[in-house]
Amino acid sequence: MLQPSQPQPSAIGINCTPLQNLETILHTYESTLASLHLPENTKPWLILSPNGTATSTYNPTTHQWEEEENLNPQTPQTQPWHHSLACIVAETAKRGCWEGLLVGGCCKTGPDDIRKLRATLAGMVEEDEEGCGFYLENG
Repeated sequence: MLQPSQPQPSAIGINCTPLQNLETILHTYESTLASLHLPENTKPWLILSPNGTATSTYNPTTHQWEEEENLNPQTPQTQPWHHSLACIVAETAKRGCWEGLLVGGCCKTGPDDIRKLRATLAGMVEEDEEGCGFYLENG
């Protein structure tokens, strides 16, 4: 984890992670960042690329995706992946811990998922009169 005496990264990424684990990981990272008392202009960027499924997990031993029989009933994926991730991005941006956010997808995501994610985020920017704390770049 980050230490005040060490050089600070310009970005921190979370990749190839189940979507339902992101919020816990983000809160751990953000608590660590807060404890470092970094100057405002040295906050790192956050890169999020979670997996595109909440119903299966990759087994590195068998090299197969396995359907989860016992999903945690407290964290079911009731919304589509792009909507769930967009909500996490908006809430993360509002907390203001990061210089910026770069968002995409990892395993089991495709171009359609990213298009839907971008459209959902664009809709959130347009609907939020006070600003979501993030902006979209064309690209």
